[in-house]
Amino acid sequence: MSDIEIRNAAEAGNDAAGLSAEPDGAQIDAVVIHIRGHLFGIRVGLVRDVLSPHPLTFVHRAPPEVAGLLNLRGRIVTAINLHVRLGLSSEISVHERLHVVVESGGELYALLVDRVGDVISLGAEESPRAKAQLNRDWEAAAEGVFALEGGLLVLLDVSQIIGSRAGLGLVTEEHAA
Repeated sequence: MSDIEIRNAAEAGNDAAGLSAEPDGAQIDAVVIHIRGHLFGIRVGLVRDVLSPHPLTFVHRAPPEVAGLLNLRGRIVTAINLHVRLGLSSEISVHERLHVVVESGGELYALLVDRVGDVISLGAEESPRAKAQLNRDWEAAAEGVFALEGGLLVLLDVSQIIGSRAGLGLVTEEHAA
């Protein structure tokens, strides 16, 4: 999927910004991402861009999941290594991963992934039992789990990936100073 297709999909998702609170079980549009052979999804309305690998600047004393910073059209963007955040090992260098740029709290973040797939619509067929079987890192980062033909897709809660979490937060007093 090209940068233009993702941007168009994200713009379409912004028109339906109520995606996060479908009380009637309506469909959720998500960008599929692949990490170590696992399927994850990010709500289309949160995705701002998909970039080929960009140079990253290392940040001393940053949490382990912060891969570095990148300059995106004059804006400083924090790059988050989803392999580390989700407790997955990686044989791919952070310098070879695609960047899915998302917005949270008015800031941009680049989520480092192995591959980006299509935009799909997820129905109300969430599998709550499967979420209960996720490991601690995945369960804390999951908004829901959906059964697809090729397996399970974990819909990521971007605010949990980026926001403050007990002991795992990207923004802590120690790192803010």
